[in-house]
Amino acid sequence: MLPSPSAPSSIREAPSTVKQWHFHTYWFATRNERSGKEAQALREALVQQVASSPKSFIAVCDGVTDAQLPGLTHSPPPMNHGPVGPHLSGSFETWVPAESLAQVLAWFTLHRGSLSVLVHPLTRYELEDHTTHAMWLGKPWVIDLDCLREDLVTPPLQYPELGFGYSASNE
Repeated sequence: MLPSPSAPSSIREAPSTVKQWHFHTYWFATRNERSGKEAQALREALVQQVASSPKSFIAVCDGVTDAQLPGLTHSPPPMNHGPVGPHLSGSFETWVPAESLAQVLAWFTLHRGSLSVLVHPLTRYELEDHTTHAMWLGKPWVIDLDCLREDLVTPPLQYPELGFGYSASNE
């Protein structure tokens, strides 16, 4: 099960809104070739979904480029074939702005197969985002909390060139 962080030293108000999310898809990188192939197929299907609906299905993962999502200039992180950060096995990250959360969550729910997916908000509270505020599709995996910070001061901005999430216009 996912470990819980220690209680914060002072009670703080939760963020008023979440504008960006991460989906981390896990597979057994070293002992299960089938699991890795399933993750690769899921990622490829996700890239195709983004390409077929770039205005209504916004998601950025390895393989998504400006060709699928016009305006994207930053390269997403590659598929991890081993431990990286708090993720202890093979994984790939998918960034999703709040504007597409419902569509992407539904897509992962229907297409993840036997893979587990950690879904967490991106706020300034990185440790809580990966524990208290996280949810799982499939069986939860243990993650390494030692590399996560309690307070980043500001929420992380990813792919600001797209104008979604924390980078969206407030008009």
